[in-house]
Amino acid sequence: MKSNGWTGGEKLDYTGISADAPAPPPPGLYKARVVEAKPQASKENKPMVKLTVELYEDGNGEALASKFRVTDNMALSQATRFRVLILSKALDIEPLTDTNLEPLRSSAARL
Repeated sequence: MKSNGWTGGEKLDYTGISADAPAPPPPGLYKARVVEAKPQASKENKPMVKLTVELYEDGNGEALASKFRVTDNMALSQATRFRVLILSKALDIEPLTDTNLEPLRSSAARL
């Protein structure tokens, strides 16, 4: 039987680990870069892009002391096309025109 990474032998030490989530960045404008845009299927087996962006600079052009990453699973459908359009405008790219996998992979690779 395949273990899927579970071996049962490693002990986990939580000493010094905080359960508090990191504070979000203050409200404002930020520059961000796409770290990953990965085409995949949703739980309903619909086309989706797992998108991770990283904030790296504030609106004044100052580099952020710590990077903030945001990951979103963006389903692609008629019902969610407004999200695709808004994201495309923010990234200054053409929005996807259909849900065929090859054009989707090509667009994700350009990010």
